[in-house]
Amino acid sequence: ILKILGDDPSPFMVTTVIFFAAAILTQFMSNIPSIMLFLPIGISIAEQIGVSPYPVAMTITLAGAASYATPSPPLRT
Repeated sequence: ILKILGDDPSPFMVTTVIFFAAAILTQFMSNIPSIMLFLPIGISIAEQIGVSPYPVAMTITLAGAASYATPSPPLRT
């Protein structure tokens, strides 16, 4: 993610990219494993760019819950 965003990325852009990546992943796998997968990555990125890891962790947690906000196709019986 840091290679894509450049040498001095904006914390907002980093958080946005992490949010969308985690939200997309929760569409294909369960939300708790996707949160647990992204938390160490997000905390590591936050430490590398010198920002607090708490907002990044909260963003990842909310992104994991984003699968509940998206519509699912109707079940056919």
